[in-house]
Amino acid sequence: MVNLMDKVLDLIDTKQEFVLDGFPRNRAASRLVAEQAHRGRFALTAVVHLAASEDVVRSRLLDRAAKTDTEDAIAKRFSEYKHCNLANPGAPRARRRKGV
Repeated sequence: MVNLMDKVLDLIDTKQEFVLDGFPRNRAASRLVAEQAHRGRFALTAVVHLAASEDVVRSRLLDRAAKTDTEDAIAKRFSEYKHCNLANPGAPRARRRKGV
């Protein structure tokens, strides 16, 4: 995914505003985005982190009725998310803005 993002950034006009929808998904990719922005490859103007309970996410995934959205597949995705994103509790966290 990181290599794909790098190729996309080569193809688009990064002087224009754009949205990285669904990326980054883990801390390593987040570091890459921050590093690229710091180097001036693009301007990072906002980060939106949506929070929802596992029950809500599971329900929404199952409601969309995609063949790949099985209970087992969803459980595996939650497990991978927790392993990749919650394994280091001492790592910096995003600041929450009140009312957002």
